[in-house]
Amino acid sequence: MAEFVSGDDILTPDKLAYGSRVLEFSTLGTKVVIASREYSQKANSDKIDLFLYDLETRNTTQLTRATWGTRSVHPTLLASNIYEPEHPDFVTFLRSGKLFLISLSGGESYEASNEPLSIQSYRIFRDVHQELQAIVEMEVFPTLSPSETVTKDQQIASEEGSGMHFNKLMLRHWDSWNTYHKRNHLFLKPFTMECDGTMRLDNDSPAVDLMFGLETDCSMKGPGGGGAADYAISSDGKYIAMSCRRFDAATGKQPADFAWTTDIPIYLAPLDEARHNVGPPKPLPWQIVSDTNARVYNTNPVFSPNNEYIAFISMTRPQYESDRGRISLYHIASQRLWNLTEDIDLSFATLKWDPMDNRVLFALAGYRASQRLFRLRINDDYSFVEDISVLEGDESRMDFDIAILPSASGDDGYGASSSSSAA
Repeated sequence: MAEFVSGDDILTPDKLAYGSRVLEFSTLGTKVVIASREYSQKANSDKIDLFLYDLETRNTTQLTRATWGTRSVHPTLLASNIYEPEHPDFVTFLRSGKLFLISLSGGESYEASNEPLSIQSYRIFRDVHQELQAIVEMEVFPTLSPSETVTKDQQIASEEGSGMHFNKLMLRHWDSWNTYHKRNHLFLKPFTMECDGTMRLDNDSPAVDLMFGLETDCSMKGPGGGGAADYAISSDGKYIAMSCRRFDAATGKQPADFAWTTDIPIYLAPLDEARHNVGPPKPLPWQIVSDTNARVYNTNPVFSPNNEYIAFISMTRPQYESDRGRISLYHIASQRLWNLTEDIDLSFATLKWDPMDNRVLFALAGYRASQRLFRLRINDDYSFVEDISVLEGDESRMDFDIAILPSASGDDGYGASSSSSAA
């Protein structure tokens, strides 16, 4: 920022708007991949490129060179070698609704997906058999496949007239009409290694709709939707957790009063069920793990490093969107649920576990007129927070994603950082 304020020059809104800024990043081992946005007044457009930063050598490499109007977003570092999980050799990212890969050993990025619909978010993981899989989010009609959704979209577009028929609220949800009831669903898709050494989503394996028939969205639509933050996969590939509006387990339909409630539970399901699904499509056996009797807002599920616990942000007052965000903890084996931060006068958001400690959480909260990063240590029996400290250096008033980075000094094994999640 020094070049903006040196000499007689002053910092102006234009210079803030047109400068490059980090939007999001992903870490694995000693590598960090960064998505950086640049705006051009002359082109009246922006572009988002990816950069690779090495924490050991401190070298930065530009991975993509976008033209104006092209955006490479949601980067993830990927290790294709099962025996070297901390040594990434690929970067995955989304561009124009398609999944792309680029090798860290050099070469151009290439399209790794061939889905008929736009991919809105994704997560990559290894299943219980140590095979690479992807969870991709696509908008479909609840009981139709992606290809069948494309066909129905074309049929609707070809029909005459522009009238719309509504039989329940909400008529309009944020920026879209709620007429045809298309929903954001999560699909399971395996990766395959091609003969030429490239990795792609397997075109021979149809995408499995983990939410088939459910009239709900994950990620949630509108400005409140969290994208990939609305769902999480355990590191052993056994479970998936998601945050979405409540649905009837028998019919898949949402309650009639969903338009004026904040009833958004945390659901948990065994992922391996999708591999053994024979016969007609059906959803995973989703079970609510948040308070089943409290029709309140819950979000941001994250698994502990040992995959025994799920932490998430929860509220306690129904129909109140501005309630304080507490941190709740759910023990998968015992099905025990409790609130960790009821007595802490902070409203938390954007939650992450320390990958090296099952009893340490990092979370953001408003503190003294700024958004600050907190470190919370849970006691031995996981019943309460025994220590909480605010980390220095984060004075921004924006919303952030949290990443836990390997410590450059090597003293404590990690460092905490944050990156803006909005343009």
